[in-house]
This record gives sequence, C-alpha cells and structure tokens, in this order.
Amino acid sequence: MGLRINQNLSAQTALSYVRSNDSGLNKAIERLSSGLRIVRGADDPAGLIISEKYRAQVEGLGQAMNNAKDGVNMVQTAEGSLDEVSSILRNVRNLALHAANTGPNDSEALAADQQQIKAALTTLDRIASTTQFGSKKVLDGSSGTVATVTDANVQFVSGTDKTKSNSYAVNITTAAARGQVLSAAARTTPEFTGGAASTLTADTSITIGGANSNGGLTVNVANGDTLDNVVSKLNNDDKFKAAGLTASNASGSLKIVSDKIGGASDLTVKADTAQGATDLGLSTSAANATATPTAGGNAKLQKDELLTFSNGTNTVNVSLTAGTTMSAAVSAINNANKTAGIKVTAAFDASSGKFSLTNDEYGSSSSVLNTFSSNQSGAGSTGLAASAGTSYNIAAGAGGGTVGADVSGTIGGAAATGKGQFLTGNAGTDAEGLQLRITASSVPAGPPAGSLGTATVANNSLKFQIGAFSEQTVNLSIDSVSSGRLGTSATGTKTMGSNVSLSAIDVTNVSGDGAQDALKVIDSAIGQVSTLRAKIGSFQKDVLESTQRNLSVAQQNIRNSESNIRDADFAEEMLNFSRGQILSQTGFSMLTQANQSAQQVLKLFG
Repeated sequence: MGLRINQNLSAQTALSYVRSNDSGLNKAIERLSSGLRIVRGADDPAGLIISEKYRAQVEGLGQAMNNAKDGVNMVQTAEGSLDEVSSILRNVRNLALHAANTGPNDSEALAADQQQIKAALTTLDRIASTTQFGSKKVLDGSSGTVATVTDANVQFVSGTDKTKSNSYAVNITTAAARGQVLSAAARTTPEFTGGAASTLTADTSITIGGANSNGGLTVNVANGDTLDNVVSKLNNDDKFKAAGLTASNASGSLKIVSDKIGGASDLTVKADTAQGATDLGLSTSAANATATPTAGGNAKLQKDELLTFSNGTNTVNVSLTAGTTMSAAVSAINNANKTAGIKVTAAFDASSGKFSLTNDEYGSSSSVLNTFSSNQSGAGSTGLAASAGTSYNIAAGAGGGTVGADVSGTIGGAAATGKGQFLTGNAGTDAEGLQLRITASSVPAGPPAGSLGTATVANNSLKFQIGAFSEQTVNLSIDSVSSGRLGTSATGTKTMGSNVSLSAIDVTNVSGDGAQDALKVIDSAIGQVSTLRAKIGSFQKDVLESTQRNLSVAQQNIRNSESNIRDADFAEEMLNFSRGQILSQTGFSMLTQANQSAQQVLKLFG
C-alpha cells in the first residue's frame, strides 16, 4: 500500500462526514428546541411562503371573529332600543284607540290623549337621536339609507344596504289610483208637479200609485176645496204620510214629492173625474212623476237590500231595510267593513246623487281583492250593482267609477316595480331596494312627460369586516326610527293628505277620523319597527354569529394546514437527532483512526 502524509485522504473524508453530521445534528437540536420544522427561509423556501400565508390567514380569522363579536354587541344595542320603541308604539296605539271612542269622549279628553301621544313621540325621537355604540349613532338614520327629493309628489320611504349612493331621475307612466264603484245612475227622489190648479167645482179623488206609494192610495177632495185645502188633506192622510210623501202649493200647482229614491214611474198621480182633473191641473190617467232632482242624504231606500263585502279572507253582510236613509246606509256599510277589517269606504255625494264604494288602498285588481255584491239593482236600491247577485271587484271600477291602478315608472332610467303608490327599485339595478311613494294623481305633462324630479340617495350602511381578506365584508342598513320616518307606508288615511307619519298624528278630530288614521299609521309603524328588529336579529343570527362559528372551523383547519408545513415532527426529529449523535460519535472516532494511521510512516525511519 502507498503511505502519504501530505494528503491524508482518509482523515479528510472522515472530517467531511463529521462536519455534515454535525450540521444535521444542529438542525435536529434547533427543530426540537423550537418545535418548528421551518425556522428560516433556507429550511424550506416554498414551504415558508405557503405557511406565512396560512399564518396571516389564521391571525386574520381570529381578528375577524373579534370583529363579528363587536358587531353583535353593536346590533344588540340597536335592537335593545328598538324594543323600547315598540313598547312606546303600543302605548300610543292604546291612546289612539281611546280617542277613537268618540261617543263618550269630549274635546278635552281628546286633547289630553293628543298631549300624551305627543309626549310619547318626543321620547321616541329622543331614543332615535341618542342611541349610540361608542360615538356612533345607530337609530337616527346616519347608519342607513337616506334620500332627498326635488318633487313634492315624491316621498322617500326607505332603502336597503344594496341601494347605491347616486342621484336618480324619477319618471312615471301610470299614476296610482284607488278603485271606486259608482251607482249606475244618480239616486233621485221622484216628484210630481201638476198644471195650474183652481178651486174645485165638483167632488173627486186623487189616486197616487207606483212603487213609492206603498202599494197605492186614494185621497178624497170636495167641491169648493182650494188648492191649499187639497194640500192639507193630502198631508194629513195617514197612508199618504206613511208612504213618505209630501204635498205643497208650488206657485198655484199641486206638487207631490217622495222621500224615497226611485224612477219617474215609481210615483204616479191622477184625478178620478174629468172635472177634478181640469180643476187640479191633473189627468184622468196615471201621469208619471219626474225623477230629475238629486236625492240628498236624507233620501231613503225604496227596497230592502243585502250587500255582501269580502277581501278574500273576511266576509261581512250589510242588511239595509226599505226606508233607510242614504246617510244611514253609508254609516252601516262603513261600520261593518271597519269591524270586519275590509278596507272599503262608502259615501254618498248629494250633488251628483251617486253612491260610491272606494278602496282605501291604491292598486289594481291584482293586488286589491275587495269585492261586493247586492241582491238588488235598479232605481229603488243603492244602484251599486248593475245586476243583482253578481260579484264585483271594486278595483275594476264598475258603474263608470275609477279603475284601481298601481303606479308604474322608472328610477334612474331602470324599470321599477309599482304596488299601490309605492315604486321600488328592482334587483340588479343601482336603485335596488329604493322605495319611493308617488302621490301624483296623474302623469305629469313634463317636459319630459312623466318626470317627477330626482331622488338623491346616500347609502350610509354599516360595514362589517368579517373575513380575513379584502372585500370580505357585509353591510347592514338601519333606517331612522324617528316619528317623522315611521308609519309613512300607511294607506287609506282621510285627514293626513300626503303627510303620512307618526309625527302627523292628530286625534283631536271629534268625528274620530283623526284617531282612525292614527291607528292606521301606528300599525304601519309597528310593522316597520318589527321588520327592522327582525332584520337586525337575522343579521346577528344568520350573519355575525354564523360567521363566528364558520370562522372558528376555518381557523382550526387552516392552522392545522400551517402546522403540517411549519411545525416539527418530534418523532422524526428525535430519530434524526439520535442518528446524528451516533454518526457524530462514529465520525470523530474514524477521524481519530485516520489520523493515527498516517503515523505508521515513522516506523520506516527505524
């Protein structure tokens, strides 16, 4: 064998392995002491990149869960105040119910109710303006969607978190209308006027017939009776009075008027002798009355009539007996419908002689389902039904009345959905969820035709960061609950005009109409607040709390993935450590042996 001392290759080989084993042993010690497989980029460059992303996501998910918890606390603050608002509205409703009881209430009692209502609404407004989370107010509208409009016929009702801030042109092609049914013809009371009369020169009888005469009657008058004597005998006749007839001297002519509605043939007058007919300006054959005078509110029905009203859920029958006045018939119908919850109002217009039924709500037959029928038709009835027994949809506008219509038009140039007076932006448009109340009774002439100005919207919805990455946010719009912003969707009010809200309530009207309107507005406000509470509750339960649970699971799984890449496997590292220790010891031993083998050269020098 060759013996060389300048290059001890065996020792160099052993030294190389000692160094390599020492490096591996140091890494094993480092991983075991740190618990990490990747301590520096050199340990696993690709693994470091992936694990750092995972680590950032894990920490981000932890912060997102904390964000969601803060969000829960915030919406619970708002919901707690809304619970008190609901309590106030229930108390106000009870006061309005008391004020609606106008029978025993005098003006002082109504004024007291109004004062208490105003005090309660002041408290409501204070809650709306002062409820805050930290320094941020949550019920004053600053956390919701608000809008300003330029036309008095447009009212902002509400928006959603999807409504984009912008200025929207409002244009309508159809104005909302309430369906109204009119009696087919004017309700008239027949009256008869004869020719010029003189003192009777012979005995005779006056015979009165037709439906308005209670089956017919005859009154005897005598030779020598003046016209005034004849009038007196007629008015004092029991059957004549029972039939609701009144006689008078009309500038020298005999005039007989019925107090019941009817046609010309429902009252006829004749004299039974030729001489009597000549003296009284009558005919010996039955002559029809005229029916041109308009029936007033005190005119009476000629026939018994049964009207049936329905809204698809509730049905009520209104029985009107012959002799019921127009005013009493109106009251009977309105009281029955009010009790049954059917939103139909009856009226009688003495100037036109028309009886009417009007839907309280705006809209077409597809959205307003109030119907009526009658077992009578013709001159002696209300005349609302053209055919007895036929059911009519009031929104269809029978008898030449108004056909109910939903408003139609556009918001910001995009088609919007109309229901009653309310125009709402469609899904997928910038104006999605924007609801406007259009009170215009006709389409504006323009220019441009149908234009109702603009609605400028500012969406101030609350934004919650509930994810670990950019744009992982959710929005919540909380509208104002001030008295001026609640109850604005109420319909069928009679005393408020276009200013419909809690702040406009006035129950001091002795007729009770103000209290009835107040109930409609308060019920709308209660529904509005309840809907907002449900929206907030759903956001808390289905978004924030659900997100917390979902993020917790995601964080656990991503942390596990990050651990798989970055954390040390102690079993494997202990194996590497033990192997490194053994190799290190054997390496040093072999290095020693290699160094000693080179000393054998000295023996050659003897």
